[in-house]
Amino acid sequence: MSKRPRIAIIDLSFHWPPRGGSWVDIAYIARGLMERGAEIRMFVPRVETGGLKRGRFDERPFIPVTTCDMSLKSFHAFCMPGRLEKAVRKWNPDYVVISNTFSMAPWIVRRLSGFRVILRIYGYEMLCPYYMSLWPHGRIEHWASSNPEAAICTSSYMRSPNRCTMCTIRGMGKDLLPRWMNPFSHEYVASLAFMPFYRNLLLRMFDRCHRILVSNSYTSSILDQWASKVVEVPGGVDTEFFTPDIQDKPSVATGDPIVLMPGRVEDPRKGYSVFRDVVHRLKENGLRFRALITDPRYDGNSPYIESTGWIPYSEMPNLYRRARTIVVPTMWPEPFGLVALESMACGVPVVAHAIGGLSELVLDGKTGFLVTPGDRKSIENKVAELVTHDNQWLTLSRNARRRAEEFDWSNIVSRYYLSLFHLEDNQTNEREDCS
Repeated sequence: MSKRPRIAIIDLSFHWPPRGGSWVDIAYIARGLMERGAEIRMFVPRVETGGLKRGRFDERPFIPVTTCDMSLKSFHAFCMPGRLEKAVRKWNPDYVVISNTFSMAPWIVRRLSGFRVILRIYGYEMLCPYYMSLWPHGRIEHWASSNPEAAICTSSYMRSPNRCTMCTIRGMGKDLLPRWMNPFSHEYVASLAFMPFYRNLLLRMFDRCHRILVSNSYTSSILDQWASKVVEVPGGVDTEFFTPDIQDKPSVATGDPIVLMPGRVEDPRKGYSVFRDVVHRLKENGLRFRALITDPRYDGNSPYIESTGWIPYSEMPNLYRRARTIVVPTMWPEPFGLVALESMACGVPVVAHAIGGLSELVLDGKTGFLVTPGDRKSIENKVAELVTHDNQWLTLSRNARRRAEEFDWSNIVSRYYLSLFHLEDNQTNEREDCS
């Protein structure tokens, strides 16, 4: 292998600008590896139809990308992986990183014999397919109201495949029919993930992988059979892009404080119904503030909530800086919680449900507050504290910024990725030479 490793990244849904944290993550990791001497190329299918922006770029990303044109009909297990494999083998990398490949991942890894394959798992879709079909039905809110301390199913496809397959089929329902398919149900069918042999395909995939990167300890526990390969890798943030108004000196904004719920609010798992109820009760109790969300399809179902519409990624720092606090009332175990980290980098404390990666990211009472999922009263109290107590807000704001700096992309790349590809941290060496 050459001293300058060649790293191919396969991502089935990469687009730019990004609409979610995983695409931000893989792009910044790629850039960090390029800055340290690696040669990077991303391989993405370009599909003009369908709900996901596969391989579509409204802005040019800052990493090299090769797109493989295909139709929605050719996006299936017996065609799409072969086209990507052909392009990757032509480039002849030393490593292949598999990112955002969902239920297609086993088929892609199967075609990559002879390569060191590193699998990056951001969510739980390979471990529980129903996570990717919850959002059209909102079932997670039912679970949360009946079992607020663990608003997730305790089963796993790895341990009970038949039960999980039937659950997925029942949950997707008509979405499995060609006329009604969404991107996730289409991919589930196109990858044959409902077939009995699929679990064995998945097991062989994990066996073949050189490393398996996951976002939190919850995912690690499900993959304990491959513990020697599993590495917990958190997300990161660009702390030079996401900054407070005044570096190292956060200031309390003037005017009515803004309480913000950012991200894909239209996804029921994100807990908008909790946010709406909290806003209503705080307003009825006389608290002065503005409530903002970023839902582009908001139907105005609350007189107290305003929608900014979808905010481009390049404008997100300005939105965070305007906020007094952000609320992350997610009702499912968020793998990491990027909006919380971006908010903290801007010096904005977070009020979040203590679930998934958020439990490990937000430091309760130091960078914001963690509350039991479904406990609306606690969220009300914590939001009211941050809106009305300036000194407390300033302390949490400074702590939030310091916490975010630990997750700067440079630190994440140095701490978790360089050893994977046998790279040296030349940026550290440069800093030492200048000291």
